[in-house]
Amino acid sequence: MTGTPLHLFCLKYLFGMPPEALNMYESDDSGLGAQPVPGSQVAPHNRIDYRTHAGLLKFTNGTGFEGFYERWVTGYKKRLRSLDIGDEWVEMPDFMGFFGDNFTSALIESICGPTLLRLNPNFARDFSKYDLAMPGLLKGLPRWMIPRTYRTRDKLLSSIRQWHSFAREQFDKSLIDQDGDTDPYWGSAFIRERQGPDGIFTTVGNFNHDARAASDLGFIWAANTNLVPSAMWSTLEIFKDSSLLSRTRAELEKSFSSAALSDAHFSSQTLVGLPLFQSIYAETLRLRIRAYAARYTDRSELQINEWAFPKKSIILVSTTPAHMDSTFWNTKNGDHPIDTFWADRFLIYPNDPSSGPIKRKATEEVPPPSSSPPNALNTPKFSLSGTNGVWLPYGGGPRVCIGRAFSKRAIIAASAIMVTWFEVEILADVKALGMDPKFYGLGGQQPMGKVPFRIRKRKGMI
Repeated sequence: MTGTPLHLFCLKYLFGMPPEALNMYESDDSGLGAQPVPGSQVAPHNRIDYRTHAGLLKFTNGTGFEGFYERWVTGYKKRLRSLDIGDEWVEMPDFMGFFGDNFTSALIESICGPTLLRLNPNFARDFSKYDLAMPGLLKGLPRWMIPRTYRTRDKLLSSIRQWHSFAREQFDKSLIDQDGDTDPYWGSAFIRERQGPDGIFTTVGNFNHDARAASDLGFIWAANTNLVPSAMWSTLEIFKDSSLLSRTRAELEKSFSSAALSDAHFSSQTLVGLPLFQSIYAETLRLRIRAYAARYTDRSELQINEWAFPKKSIILVSTTPAHMDSTFWNTKNGDHPIDTFWADRFLIYPNDPSSGPIKRKATEEVPPPSSSPPNALNTPKFSLSGTNGVWLPYGGGPRVCIGRAFSKRAIIAASAIMVTWFEVEILADVKALGMDPKFYGLGGQQPMGKVPFRIRKRKGMI
């Protein structure tokens, strides 16, 4: 099975891919593997699905990964430092908008470099408007029904074409940083190589400048759509709960020096290993991701139990039933219902045999408490053990989200930096903090309304 028809739908309706380029995707039956599937006649240079996937893997998991993360975290901290926030409380209208302005712009710059945002200073805000209007595009509504949404998308595509044109004129190989990755015009080797003489944009047939802009818009959207709301929800849950806020700060203070805390200079390897932060991250994605796993029976019919899917069928499977399965997830005898956030759901405490993410069956024997020394009993361990196939925020199979390692780092880092540098009080009512059903199936969920808050610097920090 493949996911190609869904990709075609997104490229056409969400990102505005021209028909000629769409035909190249539709004609590519060579598969996702390094070797084309038997019987495919697609020329190697036109294997657009595989070549796109291979480039993304290299960027998000290969040689480009560390530089990508460091550029993002540096840019994120730079933006937070530049905000007009002092020792006194400052009220702001929307916590999601706060992340859209700061997290999103840092993420875009870490991928595309500084030139795109310098040429188009409102790009990040326009992108946030476009992202919020995505449900209309997903329904395939025509331009006359949602003209403002199409105008916003047109503006984004025009900005990307302008950036591409400027970068082609100004870029020189001598400008590539010593790391072999970064440059001031294309931003990263991933973007630069797509545009190069042997790159996918240059060698795939029928890929004009409009197609290149649509492809990059699609990648920018994919990088942001789950990550930014998840980072917001994770941070919001910490600030909503004063006890949890104290615990996260204590975990950071135990793991990093005062100098590192003051500058929020965290070793990413240490940070992503902190049990409480990992559990907050995993619980946020369990509760706040509403996605579909999409597959297409391209070559033969498929039988799953009593269900038969004919050849050329599109299959959509919601991850929500698994994430909200009260027979599977531990609720501590109902104390922490499955539809609420519980920061400790993915923590196993040695002195608490009823802890951990999975509900114990009534017939299952409860193991005795640990015989470890008392000082070890209070140290929990993060665990996803046994949740494979049930915890599915990134999907699964060959098309599992390839940005999951970066997402984990960035979500945890965003929360850690915020709780280290700032005090935040969430002022939104319960209704505003619900999840907007319009975004069901799109991944990271948006809040029902604006989330007003107030913020100030922590003394001795930032």
